[in-house]
Amino acid sequence: MHRNESPLPEHMKLLKLPTILISYVLLALVYSWATPVFESSDEYKHFPVVEHIHRTGRLVELDPDNEGKWKQEGAQPPLYYLMMAAATAWIDTSDLDQVHVENRHAFIGNPAQFKNKNLVFHDPVRERFPWSGSILAVFVIRALSIGLGVGTLWFGYLAAKLFFDEREALIVVALTAFNPMFLFISAAVNNDSLSAMLGAAGLFVLLTIWIRQSRQAKPQFLRRHYAVLGLICGLAMLTKLSLATLLLLGGIVTLQGMMMAKQKRNRWGDMLKPAESGLITLAIAIVLVGPWLLRNLRLYGDLTGLTPFIEVQGTRDNPTLFGVDWVAEFGTFFRSFWGLFGGVNVFGPQWFYTVCNLLFLIGMAGLVWQLVKKPQSLKNLTLPALMVAVTMILLIRWTIISPAFQGRLLFPALIGVNLLWVKGMQVSSGKWQVAQLPLYPTLSALFFPIMAVLIPFTHIAPTYAYPEPLVQVPADAEFGPILFEAGNGESLSLVGVDIEPGQVAFPGDQRGVVLTLYWTTETGVSTDYVTAVHALGRELESMGQVDRHPGWGMWPPTRWQPGEIYADRYQVWVNENDLNPALLRMSISVTDTAMQPKETLTAKSPAGDELELVLVGEAKLGETDRPLFFVTQSLINSFEGADFSDFVTLDSWGIASEAESFAAGETLDLWLNWRANGTPSTDYTVFVQLIDPDGNLVASGDQPPLNGDYPTRLWESGEMLEDSKTLQILADIEPGTYQIFIGLYDPITGDRMQRLDGRDSVSATIEIK
Repeated sequence: MHRNESPLPEHMKLLKLPTILISYVLLALVYSWATPVFESSDEYKHFPVVEHIHRTGRLVELDPDNEGKWKQEGAQPPLYYLMMAAATAWIDTSDLDQVHVENRHAFIGNPAQFKNKNLVFHDPVRERFPWSGSILAVFVIRALSIGLGVGTLWFGYLAAKLFFDEREALIVVALTAFNPMFLFISAAVNNDSLSAMLGAAGLFVLLTIWIRQSRQAKPQFLRRHYAVLGLICGLAMLTKLSLATLLLLGGIVTLQGMMMAKQKRNRWGDMLKPAESGLITLAIAIVLVGPWLLRNLRLYGDLTGLTPFIEVQGTRDNPTLFGVDWVAEFGTFFRSFWGLFGGVNVFGPQWFYTVCNLLFLIGMAGLVWQLVKKPQSLKNLTLPALMVAVTMILLIRWTIISPAFQGRLLFPALIGVNLLWVKGMQVSSGKWQVAQLPLYPTLSALFFPIMAVLIPFTHIAPTYAYPEPLVQVPADAEFGPILFEAGNGESLSLVGVDIEPGQVAFPGDQRGVVLTLYWTTETGVSTDYVTAVHALGRELESMGQVDRHPGWGMWPPTRWQPGEIYADRYQVWVNENDLNPALLRMSISVTDTAMQPKETLTAKSPAGDELELVLVGEAKLGETDRPLFFVTQSLINSFEGADFSDFVTLDSWGIASEAESFAAGETLDLWLNWRANGTPSTDYTVFVQLIDPDGNLVASGDQPPLNGDYPTRLWESGEMLEDSKTLQILADIEPGTYQIFIGLYDPITGDRMQRLDGRDSVSATIEIK
């Protein structure tokens, strides 16, 4: 336990608690300004719960078959929503349906995509200050949630003062206050703000009891603290189920009190008073949370209400420890601990996460060093460590069931995390001084405020900017125009395409194919049509698709003025597949998703002809690392290949049959294994010819490799391709010995590609009966 109180150096006088709290409030208001209504984490689900209570006077009864605007959040504990419904009861929120219009094609949970991050469609007139209706209610609740964040910081300061001097306690508060994700979530309609405050308050009371018991405080004094703990535990579980951790820690503190009491006089009877105090905590918590638990049991058949919550949110296909990609999940976890905004789809700068993780890992390394060298110095941090560990275990368990591994869900234990972090910083406190301050803690305390100021302006607000209409399409992007016509006569026109040549996409890679489409409407439309970009691979099979409302998803077609042109950038990712490499053909379609079933608009060329497929460009689907399948000699007739010029090798080829001879009228199925030694100079065609004993051509089959799905101009050194061809033997062919010739030629000039030995094909002899 601390304590030698050290005064703040003169140049740190500004680092006072009121300064941090005021700075936090101002910054949180900036985050509230930068984030449009309903764009904070799950705000578009949380606010409808508040509005329902406000409008009906009853809690939500979640029906998985009719999930409502609140979706799974309708099964959350009710305290936060009751508080905010009471605080906004004076506001008329009957306009919710007008301002809560979901963008059902938003890139939720997908930060790498361009624009279209908005979870709802926005009306800049309705959302302009002064606010009214539901918009006003949202901003009032955001302000109150910011106030709850102040409570988190206050209790965090009190908890830190139990361990540290003023400077270190203020660093704990600063690391909490200026965590961009904490600012973001505090400035949202979200029960995380109340859960963070109650988690901090509960930790402070637990630590107070723990320390006072170790000092043999009077039982009646401790009993009051246990009663306060029971109140906090009850309120906490009425806010978020994970805060049942506080009740578990209360049991541990009670056991500590019982053991301390017994050690004092070595009498078992002395353990009764601490046990009674623990029962007081439990009783108060149960009285508070019990009615809600019984309601859940009556409505849903389980105490927690998790059954309908999970039914709406969904579960993993393989809800086991090994069914989770933990590397990817922890990547999301750390980003959403430091700052992953919007609908988990707005990144901060990538290097920001690297620096945050590095600073945190240095602190954790210092903590481990102290644990090894001076374990006694950490004994009073047992409770914060347990709170963090249990919360993390519950979060991992939840992630196994449902994909929701977000760092902000650790915020009920955020003060505990930062207590441990600052304790780890003490290792470097006497080293690397700058202006009488330890370098590492000082850099940590300064880095986060700077980033917290920048991120709303550099990353959050720009995400929700409205597109500016264009007067004309850039000359090098003009296309069509292609008219997409609906059954009611309305139409959208594709008037421009900009796709950079030579793009290569790989299955599962997030770079994908990028193109910009230019859209307009000549007469205006009454439906917010959905445009789709498809990446078509071999045999025109869909390899990936992006659906969105044009206008960046922020300004849908119903708001366009006739003649306005909007540029939309699309990034199409390619799904995992085995049909690679290939030529990707990019095609466009437009649908009316409001229709049931949805209606695909008719595409028409500039001449008015209907188009089955609207192709706007090409890219390459790269090859993944996978073994090439060669059919063995024992199964088929196989033959040696040859090295051709222009970087092509036919490694092997054969006839997919075990027969030693073939009959007239039979179809020969050929397989060919190609290997590229570089990129050929043009698109070649493969010829397959059957020649009779007199040298006459009696059957042929000419096609590009892979039937044109991967032209040779796209081949790259090292690629290996499985190809197939067919050759039809005529029914009236004479029996005898025939030869099959295979090679390549330029379809424009007719010139055959030569082998390196001077010949122009490979051949084999077959018998026809």
